[in-house]
Amino acid sequence: MRFLLFLVIALNLSGCSSLQQHIDKAESLAEEHGFSRKIIPGTKFDILSFYKINKPSSSVTLFIEGDGKAWINKTRISSNPTPTNPVGLKLALNDPSANIVYLARPCQYTVNQSNDSCHYRYWTSERTSEEIIVAINDALLLLKKEFSIQTFRLVGYSGGGTIATILAARRDDVHDLRTVAGNLDIAQFSQTHSVSPLTGSINPIKYANKLTSIPQIHYTSRYDEIITRDITNSYINALTKYDPELHCVDVIETGAPSHNSGWETYWRMQKHTPIQCSK
Repeated sequence: MRFLLFLVIALNLSGCSSLQQHIDKAESLAEEHGFSRKIIPGTKFDILSFYKINKPSSSVTLFIEGDGKAWINKTRISSNPTPTNPVGLKLALNDPSANIVYLARPCQYTVNQSNDSCHYRYWTSERTSEEIIVAINDALLLLKKEFSIQTFRLVGYSGGGTIATILAARRDDVHDLRTVAGNLDIAQFSQTHSVSPLTGSINPIKYANKLTSIPQIHYTSRYDEIITRDITNSYINALTKYDPELHCVDVIETGAPSHNSGWETYWRMQKHTPIQCSK
């Protein structure tokens, strides 16, 4: 019994140690690139942010992290969704914009978390639930007030692309939208991978009629086995019902080697000029 108790304690300490290492690594990367750290308080979730504001009262490029470590394997849910490879953060650190804000997802990079606030459903079935969308939207409102932000240029990686797309449809201060390997149709995602539907999550295509007028580019990879082209195509097809010509929407296929590698190198090479509608 004592041995089993010791083993459980050792495993828990190991998990906490590993999490702290990921937190330290992210903070170190951000600091090396001249970013400041901020915890944005919320009614339900506190959200970690890194930011670099050189021109207040202007436009901000805002990055939203992916789903992180939601699952340990196909049957075991992670106890904390902090990403082991924070691709969204790496994109932010390699962006040339004057004003940059990075937002982690709720419950990422947290050690002392409430079981009520950070229930595992918020990084599994309800990863884009109304509660999550509201929490991140509230974070944008606080940032907008603090830095006198005029407009947002939203960038979302993977599941962060899901959230960025929903926010673009709901807000009136989004100048343009970019997703990188973004999950743009969560129903098609579940069907493609034969996994359980994300019950309780909001699907971006719900807002297809509002999204057609928002300038947007969606970056995909021909080597991505997670966000396959049929998922992106399903989103595009939903939008064409309201704008057959898709004057404001573009999809760019890249040679990024996988879903979670190579994107920061590709991103660094982009000019990221404001997206314009063709009509």
